[in-house]
Amino acid sequence: MKIETISGKTDRKVRIYKPVSEVVITKNGNWNGEKVEISRVSGAKGTHEQVSPRMLCEKLFEVASQGEGLFIDKNTGSRGIIAVGMDGAAALSDQRYLEVDLSSLDAAKSYEVYGMEDGEIVERVIVYHPITINSDETLKEYGVADKELGAFPLTDLVKIELIKTNGQSVTYTPTELMAKMEKENDLCAVQDTGAGEVAFYGFKTMALVAIADVETVKIEKSAGNSYELIFIDQA
Repeated sequence: MKIETISGKTDRKVRIYKPVSEVVITKNGNWNGEKVEISRVSGAKGTHEQVSPRMLCEKLFEVASQGEGLFIDKNTGSRGIIAVGMDGAAALSDQRYLEVDLSSLDAAKSYEVYGMEDGEIVERVIVYHPITINSDETLKEYGVADKELGAFPLTDLVKIELIKTNGQSVTYTPTELMAKMEKENDLCAVQDTGAGEVAFYGFKTMALVAIADVETVKIEKSAGNSYELIFIDQA
């Protein structure tokens, strides 16, 4: 269902009251640094459940595109999906709505926001946890017993080690992660900035890895640049 058309604005808050599994955003041009923050707001209780802190839309689009998804980045028209329900449409109502707070929009362009409906309504929403490793750090360790997925950018990554609940340790280099994504995913993204269309198979910039049976993630990266990964769970 279409929620709103946005033009002539650099930021806009949109509310969705009907249960949806994904938020779909379109633009009549290439993606160019647009950001979004999403919360499920209870009007009766005055509470906010954060789905995602403010992040680049493109990062969330790529997370949703891996597996059987796809996002479009074309100068003639772009489209991306942000997943908000893990296994169905997140429960929403007149008193409990999804707030989609868009920023860094191009006022000269037009955007459209849609809510993707799904037959099954689920109580829990997807929650995104972006984490930044500083530029001078090369090794970090995280406890992830309550997380379900990890999105790991491939640039500046040396390797990740997943230590499972049964004690088994699995290590992936970027080359192995790329091969893993190519094995598990089909077409991930299509991009055209005016110089011709490029297709990204399996991944574009990151690897999405299931970590539901993992206790600890160890990340080794190169020095010199900061590194932002995303852990994903449900709430």
